[in-house]
Amino acid sequence: MGSAILTLPPSPPPFIVHGGSNQKNLTKILLQPETDFALVILTNISNARAEDGLNALLQELLATYAPAR
Repeated sequence: MGSAILTLPPSPPPFIVHGGSNQKNLTKILLQPETDFALVILTNISNARAEDGLNALLQELLATYAPAR
């Protein structure tokens, strides 16, 4: 239903990833069942600049909080 399974550095176990936009909001949801880790980030703007910012924030949050096993 629109989800993907991805491995994202720096956390080796795969994430279940879903994201999207309704043209007014932008959301990314990451779940890592193996480690009981979840991350949801969103913005109330939906454009290319917001997407870039959300991706940069996602990388920073993963580097800081994602389990590194």
